[in-house]
Amino acid sequence: MLPRRKIRRYLQAMQKQGPVTLSHLKNWESIDEALTCFTTAHVARFLILGCVSNLARPARRHFLSQLARLLSDSGWIVLTRLMIAEQPVAWNYGFQFCGSWFWYQPTFDSRLEEFSPGFCLLSKIVSEACHNPEISVVDMGLGAEGYKERLATGSRQSLHVTLTTSLGHHVHGVTRHCLSTAAKASPGIEHGIRSVLSRIAPVRQSLRVSGISRLAACAAKFVWMKLFGCEEVLFYEWCESGNFNLHEKLSHDVTLKNIDLELLAAATMHYVDDRETLDYLLLCVKRVCPGDAHGFELVTAAGVPLQFCWASPFEEFHMAALNMKLTAPSPGAVMLFDCWTPASRRGRGYYEMTAQLVAEQFRRRGKSIWTFSVASNLSSVRGAEKSGFQRRYSLIRRNILLWQSMRERTYAAVPIAATEVSVAS
Repeated sequence: MLPRRKIRRYLQAMQKQGPVTLSHLKNWESIDEALTCFTTAHVARFLILGCVSNLARPARRHFLSQLARLLSDSGWIVLTRLMIAEQPVAWNYGFQFCGSWFWYQPTFDSRLEEFSPGFCLLSKIVSEACHNPEISVVDMGLGAEGYKERLATGSRQSLHVTLTTSLGHHVHGVTRHCLSTAAKASPGIEHGIRSVLSRIAPVRQSLRVSGISRLAACAAKFVWMKLFGCEEVLFYEWCESGNFNLHEKLSHDVTLKNIDLELLAAATMHYVDDRETLDYLLLCVKRVCPGDAHGFELVTAAGVPLQFCWASPFEEFHMAALNMKLTAPSPGAVMLFDCWTPASRRGRGYYEMTAQLVAEQFRRRGKSIWTFSVASNLSSVRGAEKSGFQRRYSLIRRNILLWQSMRERTYAAVPIAATEVSVAS
């Protein structure tokens, strides 16, 4: 159990930002208005955990809204919020009836995770319930999460029953149950199994979509490239005199914003049916949290995300295609990388808009902006050159079994001498 002193310390730390209070919303209109912040925080929290929240789907959000509308007249619904001044930092979408207060769907602002706002909210709910003669039980719902055990005084077991007439299905079910129970007994083993399954899942998805023959062909191509392949990566520098006219292309209702958890959560809800974009957003979360790179997002006035990209210092930038770290061509050079346009937004010039907006932003700081593209990716090459980027040089890596040679080719006016080296991989 968390010591009471630790909970008080968390609350005191949050009180430095403002008074910490509980707010109970029971009216449908007020609940419906607060659900936007609640769902955004819920989706953002799941993204940090590497998952997609069920609230990312509009049907689930509509369900919670309509459920609140139906139960508000009887007073059975309550959205409880932990507030710092006027800012909510933790939520519980719960119910109150027949003397029970239900901990149904909680979440918290991930930016304050170090203060355990979710657990502080639950602690305050339990404390308030103890002083409310109409509440006899705080029901923390299904799931044997560790934080519940810190406050629980009792538990009930839920059983799942499966009936079958097949002996094989019965043995399979019993075996699976025993193995899962044994794995959950050790957090380390459970984490390892989940990690392996998460790596297998993309392979199974590829098998369903492409079939074994195509997957085998891709694997053979990958092995050939590793042993005998040749890869050329082109490097571009943005030039203000590029042929892309920003003012003709950029409409007044589109703006460039810095990527944060809230924007990624909003994008997840908007592209919840776009599997590739969801994978990209999950990758973006890993960059937002440590702050190693600076992300940008092109959005409409209505908040619809159109384009994503990232910028990082050129010096020591890790080039995955060449498996090497780069040396900056000039002090203060910035690399624009990992640009992504959702499938439904492609072909409308959003990449070019975003690239030039980011480039102009860094130019005003006295920095040069660069980007790169694998030479075989023709659409990426065309996009870079249409955005006002000019080809400067390229790095060519040729694999020969366990050895690789690296050659540099120059373009335009960048005085970089061509060199060739051989290294063991």
